[in-house]
Amino acid sequence: MDSFPGNYLTPSSAGFTGADSGQFIDVADEETREWPDRISRSASPKGQRPVKPHRIPVDWSATSTEAQLARSQCQPRDTLAVGIDHGTREVLVNLLSLAHSQSGEGGLPVENFPPPEILGHFLLLYFRHIHEKFPVIHLPTFHLSKIPPFLLMAMLLAGSSHSKTNKGQFVRVFYKHCQIALMRSVEASNRFLRSVDNIFGLLLACVAGTWSGERESYEFAEGFRGVLVTTSRRCRLLDCRPNPGENENYKGFRVLDQIWHSWIQMEKRKRLGLAIYLYDCQYPALFNNQPYVSKSETANSVFPCPQEYWDAKTSDAWKMLIGPANMPPSTFYIHALNSCLLPSDVSSPQRVDDFGRSVLLYALHTHIFEWRQAFSMLNPNGFANMYGSVIIDIGDGLQTRKDWLVDSLNNWHKCYYTSCLDPTIVLMYHLGFMSLDVSLSDLHLAAGRSGNRAEGEIAEQSLRTWANSEGAAITMSHVRQGFEVTYSVLDSDAVLKGSFEIIMSLFTGGLVSWAYLKFHRGVSQEVSVDHIRRAGTALRDLDSWRISSLFGAILKDFQDVSN
Repeated sequence: MDSFPGNYLTPSSAGFTGADSGQFIDVADEETREWPDRISRSASPKGQRPVKPHRIPVDWSATSTEAQLARSQCQPRDTLAVGIDHGTREVLVNLLSLAHSQSGEGGLPVENFPPPEILGHFLLLYFRHIHEKFPVIHLPTFHLSKIPPFLLMAMLLAGSSHSKTNKGQFVRVFYKHCQIALMRSVEASNRFLRSVDNIFGLLLACVAGTWSGERESYEFAEGFRGVLVTTSRRCRLLDCRPNPGENENYKGFRVLDQIWHSWIQMEKRKRLGLAIYLYDCQYPALFNNQPYVSKSETANSVFPCPQEYWDAKTSDAWKMLIGPANMPPSTFYIHALNSCLLPSDVSSPQRVDDFGRSVLLYALHTHIFEWRQAFSMLNPNGFANMYGSVIIDIGDGLQTRKDWLVDSLNNWHKCYYTSCLDPTIVLMYHLGFMSLDVSLSDLHLAAGRSGNRAEGEIAEQSLRTWANSEGAAITMSHVRQGFEVTYSVLDSDAVLKGSFEIIMSLFTGGLVSWAYLKFHRGVSQEVSVDHIRRAGTALRDLDSWRISSLFGAILKDFQDVSN
């Protein structure tokens, strides 16, 4: 039980068996068991060539039925998504067709693009599942006719990922078109990515690509994350000090309306800056990759205003709330973060909403990532390097910093945890303790992320050391608590809004359970195998980002090996 089967660290790709020579194949299923950033990859069999996704006939009937059912259950707040008509669809088709024809690959088959009712359903899913995670859009002034086509397309890509019947098909077929449309638009105007709406569209496109489970989409999103962060710097989205020169012209409006609309634009900018920062923090927190935004860049960031001001439907209602002040009160990000990083007797908790509390936790994960990187310089293979029977000690400096990070997580829980908090945010709290005790790099290598068996074997050594350490039992306690929170959310009828955290809680918890089962002496095999089985099943059944199916398939392989 201490070694994998010979082909385990490089799972065979699916989708090529039983095809005749020269046959077109759909590569959609090829990557369902393969990390999107994995270096090695099986080649297509000779004589077969993958058909371009937009040329594959698409049957939208199942999604149309789902959309009809969703419309019958719409709430008053869902009326924003019913405005997509044939004219709006034509605008989107023109955007994608123009971009694709300029690339020399032919136009977009109009019959493959979904009808308006399905597009409206995808938009509805966006507002239900993603809007509160990236709360940039100002709903009281939101009009479909006024938003750029690129932003609308990015919203549809992100929303479609939560369709039960679509299963990532819309992203798989049309993401490349959106990518080309973006590049053509940037080539046509160097001011394209100076618009808050277009930058937000790029953010949503990157989010959809990162979590799509598709190799090409993931690579585009990973590359354009740098463009996104650079654009954020040039537009000073994380520097929320007022700049009157950036206000738009609202001639013809009342003075109060001008003030209100100018404030909305300023509020959108700071929300967008923090949303980009949160997305950038997902890479170290969930994917164990380097963040691009430095901590010093957030020194002048400000959290969103309290929700009641943002929800005001008119300038008069807004003014009644703020009184004689010029704008609503807000909290500086650095002050709220200090309540986590500094001793509790030095700082006090600040007023922040769920979005702000989530940003704080992700920020703590960047500190954990940096500590783990410094640790890996001492112990290159993760938790401990073994030379014969000698184990290199962590050292007082790194141990002190680890203790500080543990205190920071506990301070966050003390200052910002409440019973009414979105439970998926708490998952990042438990994931923080897991990341401190277990190397995510080793877990991912053991799961075949690099496709290199030798690296997987080295990772096993450090995982064996961790599994028999004194802190392993505490780590498993956080795994179990994370599972309890996750399953309670999935078993409830609540709208799923924290799918990112749920996916990584299930996947990371499943991997940690496997490592503990495999290497800890005297562990209950039945309990650990059940953890792996339930986590893998939940990932495969999750109605959200397609990458969950990929992680579920990986855990299924671990379960089969463990049985």
